[in-house]
Amino acid sequence: MLRRASLPRHAGGQLGPGRPDGARNEQVIDGRGWRSNAIVERREIPGYYLRITQYADELLDSLEKLDGWPPQVRAMQENWIGRSTGVNFGFPYEIDGEKKLLRVFTTAPTRSAA
Repeated sequence: MLRRASLPRHAGGQLGPGRPDGARNEQVIDGRGWRSNAIVERREIPGYYLRITQYADELLDSLEKLDGWPPQVRAMQENWIGRSTGVNFGFPYEIDGEKKLLRVFTTAPTRSAA
């Protein structure tokens, strides 16, 4: 299952002493880790991207249980994971005789005009 839920990629990350896994942007304040206050530096890190949309509800519900995290860090994680409800639809169009469909997702379908 992990193969379907993850994609190997390289990404820029911020590393510091005692932090071999890297710190996310929201965990760095003025160039220092928010927990350790250690200086962090930006490096290219091999890793995996997780398809978190499959687990978004579970992740968001679990954020409430993270004691000791600053409110701004929890809010950034919540915004990054996101929870959107809406509708998918498509606008048909034609280019050089080829018919296509422009797929759209919106959280405000009543404001979308065809």
